[in-house]
Amino acid sequence: MRSTISYWYTYSSDLWLKFRTRLRSVGGFSIVELIVSVSVIAIISTLLIANFRVGKDRDELRGAANVLAAVLQQAQAYALAGRTASDSAHGTLVPPGGYGVYISVPANQIMFFGDDGDHLFDSTKDYAIEAIPLSSRVSIDGPGTCIDPDSQSGCVAASSLTLVTAIPSGDHYLNSVVNKGALIVKFRHSNLSNQSVSVSASAISGQISTSGIASF
Repeated sequence: MRSTISYWYTYSSDLWLKFRTRLRSVGGFSIVELIVSVSVIAIISTLLIANFRVGKDRDELRGAANVLAAVLQQAQAYALAGRTASDSAHGTLVPPGGYGVYISVPANQIMFFGDDGDHLFDSTKDYAIEAIPLSSRVSIDGPGTCIDPDSQSGCVAASSLTLVTAIPSGDHYLNSVVNKGALIVKFRHSNLSNQSVSVSASAISGQISTSGIASF
């Protein structure tokens, strides 16, 4: 019995020594190399995540500007085509004042509506077609909306504005006044402190365009 135990003890010891020798003969990583590798991977991952977030925020900022541009174009097209509008309060008819876009800074939303004729948005009188809320991270030029009637002078702060394309003339009205220049609205993002995107609408040509992301 003792000889059997001794045999297996000796056999297992030899097997362990051979295993250890084989492990030592195979090249591997030292602790320092492992730490350096993990650190490099962590740094690269952090940079990738940060770039992904910045890219997502920029897309969100551009998206808000594109929404406003699309609604402005829709208001123009509806007015020039004499499209009808309908709601529960007014029924279905061609809005006498045309179609407009109301931009509210406090509510952080864009309203597409049919105008009753005074070229100024009033929720109790106008045809509210669609309210489009903006992301909570996107704001309309901070404390106000940037309006540039002459397309060359400085911006004027405003808590809200209405831009209407009249029927059938196609004239543009800015806050109930005929607009002969251009409208510029700037959007900012809470995570992009020094970047903005602008939407411009020319009253003369009717052209609506968005800028690229600009630093300020």
